[in-house]
Amino acid sequence: MQMLSRVDRDGRTQSTTVRYSSPAGRHDAAALAYTARTVVEWIEPPETTACIQRTQVFCVEDAARDRTAVLHPVCEPQRERQRRERRLNRAR
Repeated sequence: MQMLSRVDRDGRTQSTTVRYSSPAGRHDAAALAYTARTVVEWIEPPETTACIQRTQVFCVEDAARDRTAVLHPVCEPQRERQRRERRLNRAR
């Protein structure tokens, strides 16, 4: 996914939008929610709020299992994933 975000000097995301996703639109809401919570660590803070483009890779749960939940950029650590699967199996 390619996300376009407005980020303030403190690194907090003020707003974000999806520029590209695949499959188009399927996981946008979950990815937007995740990206909105992220904090940018500036090497040198900009003078004002900056607009940045981020390319992020997400692992997602199937919509049928967990209403499309974004787990973590790239992949959730194996131990956390196993814990999550056990909780889901117990809930069934």
